[in-house]
Amino acid sequence: MTKVRVIRATERRGVIAASALVLVAVIATGSFVRAALAGANPPAPTIVSAPANPTTASSAVFKFADTKAGVTFVCSRDGAVFARCASGITYAGLPQGTHTFRVRAVAGASTSAITSFSWAIVPPAPKLLSHPTNPTGADIARFTYTDAQPAVAYKCSLDGSTFALCSPGGVTYSGLAKGTHTFAVRAQVGTKPPSKPTYFTWVIDKTAPTVTLAFTKPYGVYNAASWSAGCSPVGVCGTAADPSGVKSVTVAILQGSSGKYWNGSSFSSPSIVYNPATAAWAYPISRPSDGTYTLYVRATDTFGNTTPGAGTTTTFTVDTVAPSAPTLTAKPSSVSPDSTAGFQFASAGYPTGYMCQLDGGAPAPCSTQPQIQGQASAPGATEYNAVSNGQHCFSVFATDAAHNAGPATTYCWTILGNGSAITSMAGSGQYTGITTSFSSPVVAQVTDANGPVPGIDVTFTAPASGASGHFASPCSGTTCVVTTDTNGVATAPTFTANNAAGSYTITAGAAGIGATTSFSLVNTADFTVSGDLTTPFYPGGSQPMDLVISNPNPSPITIAADAVHIGISTNVAACPASPNFAVTQGLAADVTVPGGATRSLSALSIPTAEWPVISMIETHTNQDACAGASLQFTFTGSAFG
Repeated sequence: MTKVRVIRATERRGVIAASALVLVAVIATGSFVRAALAGANPPAPTIVSAPANPTTASSAVFKFADTKAGVTFVCSRDGAVFARCASGITYAGLPQGTHTFRVRAVAGASTSAITSFSWAIVPPAPKLLSHPTNPTGADIARFTYTDAQPAVAYKCSLDGSTFALCSPGGVTYSGLAKGTHTFAVRAQVGTKPPSKPTYFTWVIDKTAPTVTLAFTKPYGVYNAASWSAGCSPVGVCGTAADPSGVKSVTVAILQGSSGKYWNGSSFSSPSIVYNPATAAWAYPISRPSDGTYTLYVRATDTFGNTTPGAGTTTTFTVDTVAPSAPTLTAKPSSVSPDSTAGFQFASAGYPTGYMCQLDGGAPAPCSTQPQIQGQASAPGATEYNAVSNGQHCFSVFATDAAHNAGPATTYCWTILGNGSAITSMAGSGQYTGITTSFSSPVVAQVTDANGPVPGIDVTFTAPASGASGHFASPCSGTTCVVTTDTNGVATAPTFTANNAAGSYTITAGAAGIGATTSFSLVNTADFTVSGDLTTPFYPGGSQPMDLVISNPNPSPITIAADAVHIGISTNVAACPASPNFAVTQGLAADVTVPGGATRSLSALSIPTAEWPVISMIETHTNQDACAGASLQFTFTGSAFG
């Protein structure tokens, strides 16, 4: 308080006094800090590294650190007075037994809590000189051991029991149970901590190998294919396993029908015969005849443990006979307006299932299977809903326990809606020459109230006699069945006329449709033209020819005037037709001949002036070579009807 008053009295002394006051304040503050530091202990050190516990080493190195900077450390071993130390302190020549290391951090007058570490220096772990083989079939186990440190005592334990003193010369255990056992031994000096244990684990195997039969199939039934695919090599097979290893496997097979055992080549032995198999195991044998068999498998391990009794047993059946084709006991009518189709069926031959198929789709299990699998004539059923209009085909076949698939039974039927009809679309009203093909096919369409109907079998029928013809492949003859496409259209194969001229009708119809549709066709034959000259020729002379035309067709034909051509030849080589003869006028007018008639130009009232004219040309050379020669005429032409 006095100093404060001095400051107020004079400015200069006040400054000096103020400085003194600051110094006092600083000194006072430093004293407070020292007091605060003196009252706070540093954290306990952390031991960074230490010896293993237990250990056989007689030296120990300790490293430690503290989270507070600037501290020093003091250490103690085995209760000794703490003395200043540094991290990495080493102790050597330590005796066996338990030891404790302690360390504290020091900061000024303060020390931390103690951090301690205890460890034991023990003898080396014993070494086993002898032990049982692993695995073994013996129930006696003998162990001998030694230790690198002399004058130690040994303590032994079996299967986790308390360690007890055991002879330095070894220990024997007898009457041991089958299974896994563990022996442990450790060395100890007096009451000091013992060494680490030395362990040995082994298995006493008194159990025969485990045998499995990979051979067995569902229901234990085999057909020719599954027998061949079951084992390699073909025969019976499985697995055999044992901790000690499988030494041998033998197989016996009993045939049920004969009561005889397989002797390696035939079922002829009245008593059981075990045939050697591979240790894997597999025994090759060709598929035996149909029937039931019993298989016995025995395995022996390396210690002589053998499958008891007759061995691991299974029964199997060989069946290569497929069920018969099912009989349909219920089905839709051949033509039906119903879009629901139900089928019922049954098959002899002890079927276990049925596979159904609609319109060539993938076979699938039918909706209703046999209630008792393997029952003779077991029934099945299936139903299809919302089946589209048109033709459909259903197939069903039976399978048995051996997966033999029997022959299929197939049934086709047609679904037609209301207002069904068949109409001709193309091909009617055509003409063609006899024995030639019509240019266009005959085409029909099937419809109902819903529109075109696909999958309908349309039958095209031509007359069996008279003017007619035949359909091309895949049909033949006068009848052809064609199935309508997605547009309800049935297009018949090419139709070729026969050798009878005339008009006729091809009809087209389909089951379930009352009416038919028809196509009018005409076979046309070639007309013939002939002519003759009865008056002898002379050079420069001409003669008209009264042509005779024959029309074999049922309808009139018209021969165009410029369509008839006449060729001339002679029977004398020295008198060629050209340049001696020529047609100096052709047919000058169209000629119409009634159907089925033969008429001359004169009979048809064609004026002579319009007839063809044949002339002998005046050549002003010696034409005596033509004297007595005969002329031959050829006629070609075309007509329209």
